Amino acid sequence: MSVKQDLYEAAGPLDILRLGLRVLASELGWMLKNSLRELEIHQLRKRLDQEYLALGRIVERLTQEESQAGDSEAARGEQELSLGQIAFLKQEMALLRGERDRARCEHVRRRVSKWNLDGTT
Repeated sequence: MSVKQDLYEAAGPLDILRLGLRVLASELGWMLKNSLRELEIHQLRKRLDQEYLALGRIVERLTQEESQAGDSEAARGEQELSLGQIAFLKQEMALLRGERDRARCEHVRRRVSKWNLDGTT
């Protein structure tokens, strides 16, 4: 028999119930942390939508100014700024998603190690 099988066979019903409750509490904690991270990502997504809207307005103004042969240098600067902000927001959202995924793996790894569920003594 493996060490894990011995561990589970030696555990009584109360031990299993206690472990189940610990896992449930741990998962509820993770869900709360994950919900907060998703809220942050959602807010960034809303900000990204605002930047896309601003960029659309800038492009429309540029188009009108070019058709009227006016000076569009200020609008081009705004366009570059908006494009930079869009790139930043996308990068920040990807970073937050990556951190969330790494945090989940670390959370499970720590739980398995702390509760000695990996079969090591």
